[in-house]
Amino acid sequence: MMMLRRQTISSTSWVRFSCMKSCDTATAANAAIRLLSTIIVSTCVTVLAVPTPARADWPERPVKLIVAFPAGSANDAAARIFADALGKRWGKPVIVEDKP
Repeated sequence: MMMLRRQTISSTSWVRFSCMKSCDTATAANAAIRLLSTIIVSTCVTVLAVPTPARADWPERPVKLIVAFPAGSANDAAARIFADALGKRWGKPVIVEDKP
């Protein structure tokens, strides 16, 4: 009977000790998660609060479209149609170069 009582007492205190230990670990983990969340939120707020610098319109200069086929081929004709559409859309000249 005495032996049974000691086992019950020792196992109960071990369970309490492990619970206290895991509770401390959980508290530390919660604190770490809270700190990480605070850092992430403050970084996002800082990035969004700073205005972005103005950029120049793209493209800044004429664009060269290089065709790897001889002039007068079907690929050259398609590239010239494509270049015309891009030039109208961008408002900048698109030059087609044939380099066979």
